[in-house]
Amino acid sequence: MRRLEQPSKESPILFINRFVHLFRQSTYGALRILTVLPPLVLFYLVYRNSVNVPHWDEWEFIVPLLQKLKGDGSFGLELLWSESGDHVIVIPRLIMLLVAHATGLNFSFLHFLNLGFVLVTFLLILSVVRDSPLNSTGRILVLSLTSIVNFSLQPVGVYLWGMSIYIYLTILLCVAALKVLSQEDVTWFEGLLVVVLNQLALLTSIDGLAMLVMTILIGGIKFRESRRRVWLAVSTTASVQLALMVLLLSRRKLGIDISLFGHGPIEFARYVCAYLGVGVSMKNVRYAVVGGATLMILFAANLVFSIGKLLKAGVRIIGEADQFFVFIGCFSIGTALLTAIGREGAYGAEQALTDRYIPYAGLLILSVSYGMARLMYCHHWRTAALPLRIEWPNSPRVIRAISALLFAMAWLLAIDRSFNSDNVKEFETYRWVREDARMGLLHAPQFTAAEKFGLEHIYPGGYEPIKSRVEFMKRERLGPFKDMPEKQSALRY
Repeated sequence: MRRLEQPSKESPILFINRFVHLFRQSTYGALRILTVLPPLVLFYLVYRNSVNVPHWDEWEFIVPLLQKLKGDGSFGLELLWSESGDHVIVIPRLIMLLVAHATGLNFSFLHFLNLGFVLVTFLLILSVVRDSPLNSTGRILVLSLTSIVNFSLQPVGVYLWGMSIYIYLTILLCVAALKVLSQEDVTWFEGLLVVVLNQLALLTSIDGLAMLVMTILIGGIKFRESRRRVWLAVSTTASVQLALMVLLLSRRKLGIDISLFGHGPIEFARYVCAYLGVGVSMKNVRYAVVGGATLMILFAANLVFSIGKLLKAGVRIIGEADQFFVFIGCFSIGTALLTAIGREGAYGAEQALTDRYIPYAGLLILSVSYGMARLMYCHHWRTAALPLRIEWPNSPRVIRAISALLFAMAWLLAIDRSFNSDNVKEFETYRWVREDARMGLLHAPQFTAAEKFGLEHIYPGGYEPIKSRVEFMKRERLGPFKDMPEKQSALRY
């Protein structure tokens, strides 16, 4: 029998194999860099462009709180529950008071606190992806996209706004609770942890209601056979929390018009889609609506495939990671519905193009992208994936090709929207304008035209409406006045 000859050193087969190996290794290296680079870029830009000066709502909800605490002594616990638009921000107010006490109300510290919440959220998602059934290629692709979306440079004004801790803290609390809910076996302690996270989320922003409703539904559906008593207690507690929250909201005079379908169901749906697609476009409502509608369709398709797997495979192949990403997608849609109920009737769909909604909408992008990666890199998921009676020749290969195309489009679009020169320039613009505002506060009541423009940027109407608060901050050496010499800070205007 003739022996097969080994390929020579100059064989084209060996050359191709070496080339493929080198290409694969370089691709993995580039993806790892893309996973680590976004947080480094974001931290650097915030460090470089953060200015220690209050901005808009911070003049309304932080400075007056300190005035009552340090000034006339009229501070009471009811002030922590005072209105903040449509949110109950008890926990953020407590955090701001602690920051004011520890740092002299350094707003730059609040900006970095936001980044801390974003980083912890990313680490939670990273731990889920690490334990997912994806292979190494799928994991690094999902992690790179998660890093790009999670540390996106799009919401510049949110990163440089201390009040936005209510946004990132709510997301962190809800992601942590959903990570616990996605487990197959939940102990009494973990059930109690979910209740506590729900309560903290409710006291952080109104978006905690979406997490509360999900806890009730998941506890009633997923755990009706195993751990029945644990989830009966958790669901009951969550229901009581929900009832108390609704009662509280009904007794308060909110500053917005709460009206379901304010301009009709079509405009309501348009607002929801624009909210979820704000990461696609912050300037064109039509593009945002199309992007949000596409994400919802892909998310619904992922749900159909998941249900089809359960019905057809006859075995449980939906793991904890799969459940987690479905849950965060549902949470993202839930926050869109809540916001639309409160805002669409008063402002219309154009209001949905606000940068503070980008972190919530990003969770739906991650949910859909993980579903695409699941179909690309899990063979048993694709072969058992066809829901109900949908069959066609070579269907697993077709599914993989479509999923790869959609994932590549999402990945490239995320890079283009998240990391471009316009976002970097916007960071620098914020720094220049707020630096002028800071100098205007120090030089008031005499300031240059640039300083006057900066003051109008940090508060509508400029210096006059906040004159008494500026005097208080200067007297107490808070915020931009912290490093002012003692004699100068004692001068009155």
